[in-house]
Amino acid sequence: MLLANGRFLLNMFPLFAVSLGTRAEMPLMPSHRRALQTAVSTTVSTVDSLTSALANTDIGHIVLAPGTYYLGAELSVTRSVVIEAAVAGSVVLDAQSRHRVLYIDPGSSGVVQLIGLNITGGYAVSVLQMVLLSAPPNR
Repeated sequence: MLLANGRFLLNMFPLFAVSLGTRAEMPLMPSHRRALQTAVSTTVSTVDSLTSALANTDIGHIVLAPGTYYLGAELSVTRSVVIEAAVAGSVVLDAQSRHRVLYIDPGSSGVVQLIGLNITGGYAVSVLQMVLLSAPPNR
């Protein structure tokens, strides 16, 4: 029940009531989003430090310094994390047409947020190409 003063009141038993606070005091968000908000944040400026930050499960928010990050391998994201450009549009993740830029699989309840990034130069072999490359030669 919402009271006139904007506070919530939960009637659990006829003679017992609990005040839960105002809407502003009670952000409605899933638990995985709350976990991302309280996670450790770090700023990176090299591909090596980005890869290390992705491997460190204590880090939930990775801020990339402006620049172009030339990737020697695809970045693997297998957990909930926020990857954000320090300045929107100032970060480029470039796989140089050699491989995928990102592999993202945070699990069934995970959330990955990519904010303000330019992603380019990705390459993936299609299923048809894999079949043709692995087919035995005609005799």
